Amino acid sequence: MNKQIKSEIKRKSVRQSMPVILAIASCILLIFVIVLRLGALLEGLQEKTQKANLYKEIYQSLAGYNTPQRTLLILANNAEIRTGGGFVGTVGLIRTNKGKFSLDPLVGVYQIDSDKNCTTSQYTVPEYLKIIASCASLRDSGNALDFPTNAKQALYFYQLNTSQSVDNVVQVTPNVLDMLLERLGPVYLKEYDLTVTKENFRDTVQLEVESGKDKVDKKDPKSGVLGSLANQLIGRLLTKDVYELKDYVPLLDQIVSQKQLVIYSSDKTLEKKIAQVGASGEINHTDDNYFIMAEANYAGNKSSPYIKNQVHMNQTIQNDGSSIIDLTITSRHTSDYRIPYVDPNTKLNAWIVGPDLNNVTLGLPAKTQLLGASVVNDQYKLEQGTDLLLLSYTRHINTLGETTASFQYKIPTKYLFRDRLVINSFIQKQIGGWPYELQYSLTLPSDNYKLVATNASSVKRTDDKNTLYYSATINIDTILSFIYEKQQ
Repeated sequence: MNKQIKSEIKRKSVRQSMPVILAIASCILLIFVIVLRLGALLEGLQEKTQKANLYKEIYQSLAGYNTPQRTLLILANNAEIRTGGGFVGTVGLIRTNKGKFSLDPLVGVYQIDSDKNCTTSQYTVPEYLKIIASCASLRDSGNALDFPTNAKQALYFYQLNTSQSVDNVVQVTPNVLDMLLERLGPVYLKEYDLTVTKENFRDTVQLEVESGKDKVDKKDPKSGVLGSLANQLIGRLLTKDVYELKDYVPLLDQIVSQKQLVIYSSDKTLEKKIAQVGASGEINHTDDNYFIMAEANYAGNKSSPYIKNQVHMNQTIQNDGSSIIDLTITSRHTSDYRIPYVDPNTKLNAWIVGPDLNNVTLGLPAKTQLLGASVVNDQYKLEQGTDLLLLSYTRHINTLGETTASFQYKIPTKYLFRDRLVINSFIQKQIGGWPYELQYSLTLPSDNYKLVATNASSVKRTDDKNTLYYSATINIDTILSFIYEKQQ
């Protein structure tokens, strides 16, 4: 990493008074309102489906019908994505009892983190973050692939610095606001003379947060422009008839399946139910061909939405039944420098979007053997865990630039060539992650096997009878299954 980049990152990291871009903290409350009201809807309609009943039971627990609850609300800004969803910019605490809830003031994370963070040895800063963080913290708690690990760290630092006990954690990303604005329509903020829509809210609101009226007046944008936006959206939802909200059930499913909303509970029974509806953000690893790619942007800007990834995965079955994977990841920065501004407090010139500096982590099956890499040795590392092999590497892309990283590895599973051959691949999506394109191919050692079943649509073939091809956009967890039978 060159000295100019390091200097820029350090300069930005010490500007603790600078509000986090897109810290739409009040919208966390908005999501909680939706969850609670949907739960009330399910209670009223007495839905009988298993998933509806699970949602209802989760609602009853979070709403405090069984026992009063305290839930930590986190906005993970995936415009500055981290391994576990995004930079933690703003948090709030919701108290519930018998279906009624109250909200403690939403605050920026820098009002929570303190010097106490450095007195604990329970958590450490990942190597790649040490350039901007001297010790672990709430704001940098989203560094694991799985949400339960990150939630426990967030709870630890929140409780350390506030002395308040917490039962649950709900994390959302600004993508949720995209979806709500699409449903509810534009919002006009009279005080700021801004009309916020799904198409412009990221640019419009984040520029207002960084250099607008609130910051000039030294007012916290989280209670100013962001609070005003959230209050209008909440008001619209609360005026809807409860039966109208049934149309939001598919939206909730979409938010959960895309991992833009994840939930953790210290109650093991509730946590199990959360996992059953797919909202726990856990790693569902397998001994078969497992793959997860997670990005962690630490450039101090909001370039993540503009990075478009394409993953080429070629799985070749060897004669002994083992698999060799040839993996190529092409990452392209689709934006030039975007949205210049002058911070009214520091008087410094900055860009909201600039070059991307990233730590990319790949999760592969445990005991995977790395055979080769295009990335030089000092720019990647391997960490063998009980369940996964973690392969991480540094990626730097200039605006409108492109970079490619290739790896070859052998997975431990051996497919036995008998009368039937079943090959599964599990592609898991990053929490809060952005969609990417997958180009997958599967090659058998001979043409003695015929494909008889697959769950993959639009499988393509060429003149090579041994190979099939499949492509998809990965925005949810995806399982690919192929069943072959040996020809007589």
